[in-house]
Amino acid sequence: MPNVDRREFLQTTLAAGAALTGAGDAVVRAGSADSSTPAPPDSSDPPAKRFRMRRPYRLIVNDDGGRGYWNWGAPLTTAQYLDALFRPQIEGKPVDALFWCGLQNPSGAAQYGTRVGEVRGSRLERMSASEWHMLSTLRGMLSRGDDPLTVICSRAHELGKHLWLSFRVNDHHHVGNPKNSKSSRLYETRPDLRLADGRWDYLKPDVRDQVFKLLREAYFDYDVDGVELDFLRSPGCFPKDQIEQGRTLFNGFLKSLRALADEAAQKKGRPQGLAVRLPSYEPLCGDLGLDWRTWVHEGWIDVLTASCFQAAEQEADLSAYVAACRDTSTLVHWCVESTAGYPNVEHNLTCYYGGQPNGPSTAVYRAMALAAYEQGVDGLYFFNLHFAFERYGTHPDVAFLNELHDPERLRGRDQAYLVSRQTPDSLNRRPLPRTLSPDEPECTFALDRKSTRLNSSHTVISYAVFCLK
Repeated sequence: MPNVDRREFLQTTLAAGAALTGAGDAVVRAGSADSSTPAPPDSSDPPAKRFRMRRPYRLIVNDDGGRGYWNWGAPLTTAQYLDALFRPQIEGKPVDALFWCGLQNPSGAAQYGTRVGEVRGSRLERMSASEWHMLSTLRGMLSRGDDPLTVICSRAHELGKHLWLSFRVNDHHHVGNPKNSKSSRLYETRPDLRLADGRWDYLKPDVRDQVFKLLREAYFDYDVDGVELDFLRSPGCFPKDQIEQGRTLFNGFLKSLRALADEAAQKKGRPQGLAVRLPSYEPLCGDLGLDWRTWVHEGWIDVLTASCFQAAEQEADLSAYVAACRDTSTLVHWCVESTAGYPNVEHNLTCYYGGQPNGPSTAVYRAMALAAYEQGVDGLYFFNLHFAFERYGTHPDVAFLNELHDPERLRGRDQAYLVSRQTPDSLNRRPLPRTLSPDEPECTFALDRKSTRLNSSHTVISYAVFCLK
């Protein structure tokens, strides 16, 4: 069978339009550690970027703040929480920075002792069992004087890692559910600050002012190394008929956040970063009013992560981000998602062909990493990584992290390539017009016979097995 060049595979896959809207994912397995065909040397590396943080950022892990509740009895002690957060995914791993999601929305819903916003769930007396598991640990740590953000910063720095606070710009989990711990008094008493769908409206000065105060507190009162704005939780900050106005206002807001970070850097005596997580389908940024090109050109952001909303994804075209950030100080990272088969597939019922049940196999992680590296990204960013070692349990020690930082090491190892399923209204939409179905289960792929990058001894194209809702 012919060898397959990853970049050629992605391009020809897009051209063929191999999208799935009901049957499952197409899977290409390629690569063999026993191949005798040597890989050609890479072209000369581009000059190193003038990255503000003054150290490599090859691997970043985002954590949603909920560690330990799947495999410890709540409430956790401070030591147990730090162990659950750091031991599986950070300690002894080639991870450069942890982006800890402790700030859920403009009212705060903070998983630390904020004095500007509201501590998550502080107004709740009755709650679900799952909420109690998280909130009892948070309340216990605060009552002992162990502010989670303070102790997490300390532990990260002890391990030689950078610690960023990740802020979910418009998380929607509380919408329509006042008993959700991410709701707040501000949200419930100020309906004028909401969009029609119930999320926060960033055209409102009060919303932007509240966010600015929260982030100022993070930069100045905590030993963070930076702050991330996560626009994928959840996308949309402005009324749909006022996107241009929103774009202009948010550019000014980003500029003020850059100035805030620089002011904090002067006080701390070390750089303070500003990062964003954006849709991997770049045209969607325009639809949402996210003028990321200006943010890069003006030097306001330090890390740009291109990401799907949810579900493992490989075929995204990252060329716009990579090209625009070349010769700048902004790093481009690709988000490797551990959530499998979304939407319309239960997390715990998904199987990938040739991989592990309930989530991507190591071969799939390798393929996602290599596909991004060969498009020129500066590093990888992991979202929902805890699925691998807590929810699925298929990678209890997350050992694949020990190889995903090294493209050369990956090239001689097995990879499994997926073509992600799409739906017409999917947030992860990409221009893949071809539909595969049980009635038409085949699609022709063009394979590059000249390439030897994969060192593969065989190539197989097959269906994944899905259990649909």
